[in-house]
Amino acid sequence: MFSLEDETFQVFGICSLLLLAKMTFMSLLTSRQRIKTGKFANKEDSYFGDKSAPANLKESLKANDEVERVRRAHMNDMENIYPFILIGFFYCLTGPNSNTAKFHFITFLMARVLHTIVYIAWHAACESSYTRSATARCAWRRRSPSSSSLHLFRWK
Repeated sequence: MFSLEDETFQVFGICSLLLLAKMTFMSLLTSRQRIKTGKFANKEDSYFGDKSAPANLKESLKANDEVERVRRAHMNDMENIYPFILIGFFYCLTGPNSNTAKFHFITFLMARVLHTIVYIAWHAACESSYTRSATARCAWRRRSPSSSSLHLFRWK
C-alpha cells in the first residue's frame, strides 16, 4: 500500500519540494522586480525603504510589463503546482507503476521549470531584439522623402 520507503512516493516528494522551492523563488523574484522598477501593487508598499512619500505616488502604482510578466508566471505556478501536489499524492496512494509515475512527476517538474525559463528569460531576449528591430524600423521611417523606396509607401 503506502510507505515512505516507496520509490514512487520519494520521487513525488522530491519533485513537489523542488516545485514549491521554485514557486517560492518566483515570489521573491516578483518582489525584486517591484523594488527594481519602483512599481508596487498598493500605496503601503510604495514606501518601501523610505518612510516619506515617494516622489510620484501615481507613477509608482502603475503596472509595469516586467513586473506583471513575473507575477503572471508566479500565478501560473500556483494554478498548476498546488493541483499537481494534491493529485500526485492521491495518485501515489493508488499504487501506480513506479516507472510510469516517476516519468509523469519528472516530466511535470521539467515542464514547469522550462515554462518559467521560456516565459521570463526568452521574453526578455525577444523584447530586446524587438526593440532593436523597432529602432531599425523607426530609423528607416525617418529617412528623407528622397531616399529610395520610401516614395512607394506614400498615401496619395
